[in-house]
Amino acid sequence: RNKAVYAANLGNALGLDKRWEQAAGAWSRAILLAPKNPEHQLGLATCMMYQGKMPEALEHGDHALQMHPPPEAIFTFAKSLSKHDQAKPAINAYTAGLSQQPENTEARFQLGALFQKLGDLQNAADCFRAVYLRDPKNVEALCRLSAIAREIGQTKEAIQAGERALSLDPESAEAHNNLGLALCDLRKYLEAIKHFEAALKTTETPYETLNNLGVAHQALGNLCAAENYLRRAIKVSNASPAAERNLGNVLRQAERFNEALSCYQRALKKSPLDFTNYANLGLILINLNRPSDAITVYEKALSLKPNHLAIRKSLGIAQLQCGNLLDGFRNYEARLAKKDGFSKIPRWSPDCKARSVLVTAEQGFGDTLQFCRYLNQLVEMGLEVTFACQPTLVRLMRTVNVAITVISNNDKAPETEAHIPLLSLPFALKSTLETIPADCPYLWADAPINPKWRKISDKTVKSVGLVWSGNPQRQDDRMRSCPPELLGKLSCIKEIDFYSLQKEGIPTGLKGITDLSSHLTDFAETAALIKSLDLIVTVDTAVAHLAGALGKPVWVMLGNTADWRYFLERKNSPWYPHMRLFRQKKPGAWADLMSDVAKSLRFWAATKKKSPDDQLRP
Repeated sequence: RNKAVYAANLGNALGLDKRWEQAAGAWSRAILLAPKNPEHQLGLATCMMYQGKMPEALEHGDHALQMHPPPEAIFTFAKSLSKHDQAKPAINAYTAGLSQQPENTEARFQLGALFQKLGDLQNAADCFRAVYLRDPKNVEALCRLSAIAREIGQTKEAIQAGERALSLDPESAEAHNNLGLALCDLRKYLEAIKHFEAALKTTETPYETLNNLGVAHQALGNLCAAENYLRRAIKVSNASPAAERNLGNVLRQAERFNEALSCYQRALKKSPLDFTNYANLGLILINLNRPSDAITVYEKALSLKPNHLAIRKSLGIAQLQCGNLLDGFRNYEARLAKKDGFSKIPRWSPDCKARSVLVTAEQGFGDTLQFCRYLNQLVEMGLEVTFACQPTLVRLMRTVNVAITVISNNDKAPETEAHIPLLSLPFALKSTLETIPADCPYLWADAPINPKWRKISDKTVKSVGLVWSGNPQRQDDRMRSCPPELLGKLSCIKEIDFYSLQKEGIPTGLKGITDLSSHLTDFAETAALIKSLDLIVTVDTAVAHLAGALGKPVWVMLGNTADWRYFLERKNSPWYPHMRLFRQKKPGAWADLMSDVAKSLRFWAATKKKSPDDQLRP
């Protein structure tokens, strides 16, 4: 036995001198002399690790753990495994040691760090909670818990852990940073910025904090401040793509598209396997009205990761913008990857033998208004059609075809033999640019509502309905919404009566426009009102599609970056024969566009005779 101890001591000494081959020989001698001693097995396993003989090291390590060595020896071995990037074996070793010594907070912390490294955040959080309960003053464990709790959606715990850490160490940059990020998740950006600024005062690695300040200021609309912080971050560390990408986002929001493009290109070069960079680069190319180039970017990304559904959906949008409806709608099906409540019902296609089909509306009102036209083709095929749509559209949708059963998507869906989402119909029916069913009107105003608006339709002066902004919650709404103060260029035209179809009403100080917002209770009421007017002038909103579907003349004011359904450069629409498109010549040039519309309105008012509305239901 004494000889085994001498051999083990020699192995330790040689290991401290990093003479691993000789140390392994000493440990092997110790094992021969005392084969049942697990610490000798662990010593040999460690030497083999440092010699690069990992399979043998793991084999000896597993054998030793089955012999239940003392926890201190296990933890030493676990540290060596972790140092050699053997995370899973290290987790097994720490777990074995902690089963004997559960109060060891250092080992529990290291186990949590390994779980965090592997992305097992739930187990990591459990470890750091356990460390905190045994060691309430462990700031590092609290900081880790704050960061992880936020990642797994436990924002309240993230904030509590961050605040506890700061109560122990008010100058902890990490705690301030984590707390700021959690507050950003709650959209409490002003509070978050205070913590990021505090972190910036003490951190030795300011890159992340500067990046976070940039993102928080962008969220508040402080684009100049956001740009400043992000450029500072890039100066601190030019290797990471995060600030470069976020700067691109800021410049894109400011509609400085070419500068944003350069940022995204640099971010992609720094991180060529980060698919967020491909998504951003493709999107900015679409914003620059270069969908063909965006297609090249998306196809490159898909060659690396064919099952990336968000990229495939974006590819579909770019193809649609180019007018390639067949491929575009096929790839746009990637939006449906997540299971819905109808996953057990067979998906409808022209080849299936179903006699009844449930069609469900999806996304926004404009999508329902534009694509409900395809329902008629299902009826013509002899199908029994049920259409579930948004509640405020039910009454109007019942005018598509009397053979269609229209229900609210809040109602219980009837049993049918097949199901299909509304925006999948063009793909299923193989719609092309040339075969779009463009017979308008395909929607009608309810006859009983029409008399309400005769006071407008009976006037000899021409009437124009106006919509200048969309849903502010929609991404990139600022690119499609016109500043209301520019409407003065239109409302001063005395030959026309202007009526607001804006649900939010009219801003204070805007004169010459009659507010009809209180009457817009649902789309059937809005349809009757639109029918009484001579012309609709609108930005890209649901009203544009409603007017087009009613066969009403409609002028759509488009930002320099327009939605795919308006395609590129066209002044008319294959979806709506009575639609005219006005496009910005450069990003943000609403004043110039409004001048063009005002000029066209004056010409229209002087030359177009007011005629009876012929869009009554026969």
